[in-house]
Parts: sequence; structure tokens; C-alpha cells
Amino acid sequence: MQNQEPSSAATSALQWKWVIIGVIAGAFIMGVIVGITAKSFHNVFIPSLIGSIGFVITGIVVGYYSPGVTIREAAVGGLILAVVVLFSLLTVFSQSITVFQTLVTVVFGYLLAFVGGWVGENLQEERAEQTRGMQWRWVGAGIVVALILNSIGVFVFAPLFNYNLTAIFVSFLVSFVIAGYVVGYSSAGVTIKEAAVAGLATVVIDWALVSFGLGMSVPFRETIIGLTAGFLLSMLGAWAGEWLQASMQKQKSST
Repeated sequence: MQNQEPSSAATSALQWKWVIIGVIAGAFIMGVIVGITAKSFHNVFIPSLIGSIGFVITGIVVGYYSPGVTIREAAVGGLILAVVVLFSLLTVFSQSITVFQTLVTVVFGYLLAFVGGWVGENLQEERAEQTRGMQWRWVGAGIVVALILNSIGVFVFAPLFNYNLTAIFVSFLVSFVIAGYVVGYSSAGVTIKEAAVAGLATVVIDWALVSFGLGMSVPFRETIIGLTAGFLLSMLGAWAGEWLQASMQKQKSST
């Protein structure tokens, strides 16, 4: 994992190199994941959701891989990427876009990439040995990572397997384990409870997206199962991340 430079070393000027890298990486990522979902799903909500995820991933790429604090660069990259997306829809796909849709896309592109940049910076930073109390920022980061993995697993990977229900279910469950692992391994101190809370919150958000975005009714029994699975699997992943983090630190101190 790349160590973040001290905040005093961060330049006040915008690092346009990372803005451009973010736009290029985001355009590629969004083209792939939105292209797959657009072919597999006719409901416009799903490609829109995946497109939103693409903006967040753009920010994470910039925030994680760049030196210094580059949340601004991630946000500006998201804004430019939104303009590129709108231009492509108008010229390549001959889509009619209203002024309101244009404003929403630009604002959301900026804000979602900003969130992604913040998550990337948190994943990049140097871990401290001990941090007490509930670390809410890692709850937030865990929710973002879990939502990304949930959405990609269900709407991008599953269609590659002819939308097999088993593949959807497995990818949904595995995404919580991976998200918990990311939180447990990357965070300062022990953050198993933070990952578990993030898993619960992610299931609630997933339920809202399915209920209001897709107009589907989720039975109470399945909701409880989802909450339980999100909580336990995120906790399991965080435990594995904490174990690996402790093992690597012990190995480093012994050398």
C-alpha cells in the first residue's frame, strides 16, 4: 500500500496530471461496466446506478494512487468525466438531454468523485498502531466500498454468467466479505465493528435502491436474512483483514 505524503507536502495548486488520469481511467471503467449493464438490462435505473458507481471508482483511483491529498483532483476529474459522458450521449448515441439532466449529471459527477477521492485517501493513508472509539469514517468508507462491490457483482459480473441466480447470490455475499476485509486491513486500530455496521447500512441502502429504484417488493424474511448476512460476513472479512494486518506488522517488527 502506498504511503501518503505529509499534508504539508501537498501542493495548493491543482495536480492536473491526476485530473487527466482520473478522467481517462474513469472513462474506461465506465465504458466497460455501463456497456455490460446497458446490454443486459432495459431498466434505465440500472445503467444510471452503475454510471454513478463509475464516478466513485474514478475518485478512488485518483485518491488512492496519487501522492498527497488529491480529493479536489478527483472531484474535478469527475466533473470533466460528466461532461464527456454528456457529450458522448449527445453525439455518439443521439440522446436528447434536458438542461436539468445536464446539471444533475455534472453535479453528481463532481460530488460522487469527491466521495471516491475521500475513500481513496483513507485507503492510502499510513495506519496508526492504536485508535480508540468508533471510527465513523471507516463505517462510511466501508459502505461506499460495499455498495460498489454489491452493484458490480450483481449487475456487471452476474450477466457474464447468463444472470444465474446462484452467481448473483454468491457475488452479493462475497462482496460483503471483501468490503469488510478492505476496512479491517486498511484502517487504523481494530475496526471489526465498523465493518459490521457498514454491512448493515449497506443492506438498508440496497433495500431502498431495489424498492424505490426498481419498484420491487422485498419480503421481510429476505430483508432479515440480508441484514444478518451483511453484518456477519462484513465482520468475518474485517477479522481476516485485521489478522493479516497484525501478521504483517509483526513480521515487519521482527526484521
